[in-house]
Amino acid sequence: MEPLEVNADLTFCTTDFPRAKRMEMWRELVASAVFGQDMTPADPLSFFARASCLPLGIVDVVRGTSSDAVYRRTPRLIAADGNDDFVFAVNLAGRLEVTDSLRHSRSLAGVGATGFHCGKPVTLSCLSCSDGHPYGAVSLRIPRMELRRRAPHGEKNILGCFSGTEEPLRLLMGYLRMFGKAGTPIPKGELAQLAGSHILDLVTLMVGPTRDTRWEASQGGLRAARLSAVQSLLGRDFQDHELSVRKVAGALGISERYVQNLMAETGESFTETVNRLRLEHAQQMLGEPRYRHWRVSDVAFASGFSDLAYFHRLFRRRFGDSPGNFRTGIKRNDHRRTANETSNT
Repeated sequence: MEPLEVNADLTFCTTDFPRAKRMEMWRELVASAVFGQDMTPADPLSFFARASCLPLGIVDVVRGTSSDAVYRRTPRLIAADGNDDFVFAVNLAGRLEVTDSLRHSRSLAGVGATGFHCGKPVTLSCLSCSDGHPYGAVSLRIPRMELRRRAPHGEKNILGCFSGTEEPLRLLMGYLRMFGKAGTPIPKGELAQLAGSHILDLVTLMVGPTRDTRWEASQGGLRAARLSAVQSLLGRDFQDHELSVRKVAGALGISERYVQNLMAETGESFTETVNRLRLEHAQQMLGEPRYRHWRVSDVAFASGFSDLAYFHRLFRRRFGDSPGNFRTGIKRNDHRRTANETSNT
């Protein structure tokens, strides 16, 4: 499974604390003060935890990993902070066991999701993977009134279990993964508000939307998540010579026309996007010393092109020179740099 990370405004890690006070500081500064939970580790001596927080409008995205531990929302903490939000927890690795105030329990092993109400006592048992990797999850903090507005039965339904194979949850995970890509800026201002709204759209689709909010979700979060899924698939498979609108549509379970409409929203057509990704890959290969013994035709083929003349034409149009001349220029610059370094020693 591809890791699901998020860029963060705020990150805490037990390794930042003195070893002798690691558990106590995590409990007081992070678990209790920041997240409103009490915490009991299975092994205080080897306890490890890391949490990153990313506010997106009215939704907070919290990415956490932990060794085995039990987290509790106690009556004392509920009275102290008055937090009435819901949390939608997406389990990624290990096992999550949730027990609410009525002692109703639900368990998630592997990818799945469930929710709980911060205004009521709840116990969360986070258990590591069988192979020793730590527990991992992404949690979404959602205002109760916003959930009630969007989904009349949301407060009840969010307490159920959702499979990682369900489309809204798969799209939600893909959308969240977009914020973890290297170089992706953290959304701010209106972009953060929009991203938070899209995330709520996808959660709403899982917990029972009204007719109006279902339509809103199809135009907002669902559409944005599907576009993200299309772009992710293109970024992964652009070297596939058989890549086509039909193949992408079939993989994502949507129509070819929908794929084309989604891509049009980016300002690039499907073909333009695929060609750009292939050309950028080819340019990178032509500039790397380890591929200098490759023929230009080999580079073109490895980048996804089947027609060499078409590749040459597109390359010249995009970069202003032929692939061969581009490679020669890179070699010449490398020789000059080497000669300068040698003369300066």
